[in-house]
Amino acid sequence: MNAFSRTFLGTPFAAWMGRFLPALIRARREVRPLPTDPLAAPADRWPIAHDFLAQAAQDGSRTALVDARQTLTYAQLEERSRRFGAEILCATSPASRVVAIHGRRNAGFVVALLGTSRAGFTFAVLDASYPPERLRQMAALIRPALIVGDDEADPRWREIFAGVDAPFLGIDSAGQMPCASVAARESPLNREPAEIAYLLFTSGTTGKPKCIATPHAPLRHFIAWYVDTFRPDAGDRFSLLSGLGHDPVLRDIFVPLSVGATLHIPTQAAIANPCALFEWARASHITFLHGTPPLFRILCAGAQERGGRTESLRYVFSGGDQLPTEIVREVCQAAPHAQVVNFYGATETPQAMAFHRVRHGETDVIPVGQGIRDVQLLVLTDSLALAAVGEQGQIGIRTPHLAAGYWEDPGATAQRFVPSPFSRDPEDRIYLTGDYGRYRADGEVVLLGRVDDQVKIRGFRVELAEINRAVENLPLVQGAIVLAQATATGEKILVAYVAADPICRDAARAELDRRLPERLPTYMLPSQVIWLDQLPLLPNGKTDRAALETLWQARQAEILRLTPADDNGPESRLIREWCRILGMPRLDRQRSFAELGGDSISFIQASLAVRKIISHLPDDWSRIPLAELAQRTAPRRQS
Repeated sequence: MNAFSRTFLGTPFAAWMGRFLPALIRARREVRPLPTDPLAAPADRWPIAHDFLAQAAQDGSRTALVDARQTLTYAQLEERSRRFGAEILCATSPASRVVAIHGRRNAGFVVALLGTSRAGFTFAVLDASYPPERLRQMAALIRPALIVGDDEADPRWREIFAGVDAPFLGIDSAGQMPCASVAARESPLNREPAEIAYLLFTSGTTGKPKCIATPHAPLRHFIAWYVDTFRPDAGDRFSLLSGLGHDPVLRDIFVPLSVGATLHIPTQAAIANPCALFEWARASHITFLHGTPPLFRILCAGAQERGGRTESLRYVFSGGDQLPTEIVREVCQAAPHAQVVNFYGATETPQAMAFHRVRHGETDVIPVGQGIRDVQLLVLTDSLALAAVGEQGQIGIRTPHLAAGYWEDPGATAQRFVPSPFSRDPEDRIYLTGDYGRYRADGEVVLLGRVDDQVKIRGFRVELAEINRAVENLPLVQGAIVLAQATATGEKILVAYVAADPICRDAARAELDRRLPERLPTYMLPSQVIWLDQLPLLPNGKTDRAALETLWQARQAEILRLTPADDNGPESRLIREWCRILGMPRLDRQRSFAELGGDSISFIQASLAVRKIISHLPDDWSRIPLAELAQRTAPRRQS
């Protein structure tokens, strides 16, 4: 137990928060010491797989996991994770601690996480959907003792890491190891847990991803609060919809396995298909569903298309971005019995550190709420004083349950994890989120945006500087700047303004289309590229962002002026709809929706438009040129 915990052990935080914080905000008095959850100290010594093992020992016959290909009981998941952990111990040196998991959305991924943790190692998730160059950057940063990959889903995964100095270990999609060593089969897992439980990555400003190191206690603290607050039990069914390389995936996995519930894993293809996602959630009888606002648009679009509802959902948790009230209304229509909860947190915190239960009929901006147990959600001025009600400031998170910091980067850690000005305890830290917000009169916090060059795209945190560097480093590109822009439909997309010599522009465009997907994950790829002879500059030589914003607004105004023409046939209607959805005043009718830069959210809107205009949705419609697609109207039924 640390000094911070000993000082404030036993103080009832909930009572303190309800009684003291509103008055504190109004008076802007000094913040009192942060109380600590009495359960947190013993849990510091427990690995994050501890509660799963207790559930497996209690009743191993219960269903633990269901994916597209198999169902595993708690006993089977325990056995496979134990064998996997034993194999790691045999395959690595005693001093090694980090295991990189090249993960896919299946049971094998869950087995690998559990087995690595049980064996006393730190796991680092390398999402297999990321481009190879990105994955190699991640591996080089953490220098793993072992790299694990799915031999069944991708037998050639080892080629990605051919230059990394680490041994490989294969696992199949069900968590089995056909080539497991004889020595590992009966090897006990008695190693002390690593101090760092896991490593995860976020976008970085230097052109390379940042790595965040987190001990076991923060995740265990979050799970304990979650279970006490929302009361999931063994009869519940949880969704795994989060991106594998981001910290919410650990909540999706470890919360249900800590209470004896069932984890349901859809295919990646189902997540991107509105109807398939809705039917999966309904058929799986999901009761606890976590996602981002863009993902809820996909789910609700499927519900609207199917004209149905899912009656089983009890809770829908939103995170990763601001939650619009119109999405809440759509969710309530698709899941009429569900309580919508807005979460707020960051990979550095980690997990959700604040929450707000959305009230029925709530029409104002949905707040991110107040801190969970043992957490203060603070709005701070530039001098780290507490902001007044309604005053804009940076959001800071004060809690003993933060990540350890950035992997082998003390400078970046010191910049974002700052000593609390409200006490003299050196262990009392505040994480500065880079978000700005304001207090409401009731003490809840409203999120307003970012204070730096970082944005949220489809729930993912993106450093624009990293995308800029990737574009600028391409041959024939003379200059570039990437901005987050709102389309005519209100969706936020990434737009790259790229300067190139008009003579070389076709070659530059081809190089960008080929190279950028090799360097950046899908969610960081610009949805649109606007080619310019040169970037507009201010007198000081910096890019004139206001001029680019004026250019963008002019394009959007042109789109809004598109009105039905005399030719109101399928092709003309598709052109008008796609221009509006993509934020483009004109488009090439010989290119497909995918070639025009459609992403997962515009995909949903465009698919609904296609079905409405041509009366059906052809297979692989997003890769059919618009002119050809318009000719594929559904045949009339014979009377």
